[in-house]
Amino acid sequence: MSSDIGSIRSSSTVLAEGVFQGIQGAIYGAIWGLVTPFHVPGSFGAITEAKTGLFQAARPFSSITAVGCNAAIFGGIMGVQSLSSKALELARRRDDFFNNLFGLGVTYKYYTFFLGSSDKRLITHNRIIGAGAVISILYGHLIV
Repeated sequence: MSSDIGSIRSSSTVLAEGVFQGIQGAIYGAIWGLVTPFHVPGSFGAITEAKTGLFQAARPFSSITAVGCNAAIFGGIMGVQSLSSKALELARRRDDFFNNLFGLGVTYKYYTFFLGSSDKRLITHNRIIGAGAVISILYGHLIV
């Protein structure tokens, strides 16, 4: 649904929309992390796969670390897409599909830089997203 005038009126709304979509993505990622066949980077299963070169699927519900890892990945992707799309909507004062295309481009670069390049960057990314989630929760409970 598109309109001539954007629905985003302030930067706090943009930030709130980005956080909301990030949390929603984290929930999707956590569910995927419960049943994913892929091992978490740096885990024993991932190291074994790298050494042997053979893919061996992880069993469902086999690793609780996969929940946090996938939650951070999905949450980061959805948060960045929403934040960039809504920020452009605020800047342009228009709600149309160009905002979503811009969000797609920003998310692609985000993915290739942080998530698709190396395990070290992926682990650092997940730690930053986790710290941001903890800070958001503390801010919401202690300051607001």
